[in-house]
Amino acid sequence: MFANDTSISYASDSAKELQNVINTELKGVSDWLTTNKLSLNIVKTEFMVVGSRRRIKTVNNEIDIEINGNMVNQVTSVNSLGVHLDNHLMWSEHTDKLSKKIASAIGALKR
Repeated sequence: MFANDTSISYASDSAKELQNVINTELKGVSDWLTTNKLSLNIVKTEFMVVGSRRRIKTVNNEIDIEINGNMVNQVTSVNSLGVHLDNHLMWSEHTDKLSKKIASAIGALKR
């Protein structure tokens, strides 16, 4: 059995609190998966801190997320159900990728 594109979101003003809550919740998710004979692909698991540029610079070095002793990879953008979001909630990456896709489709129609 496979599950894909599961997202968990949390908000906090404290990086330490955020780290503790997420690590605790991920332990619960991991335990549930194990109980139900499912597994989590840690290589595909990632997290993103969202906020202003100044706030992210401060917080990025303070948060370590792990599952069963494995560090989770931090990213600066994600693709969630076809929508590309960056850690500042800007649409530039999404519009760039969409523009390229549209240009490619138009090129194919011209042939």
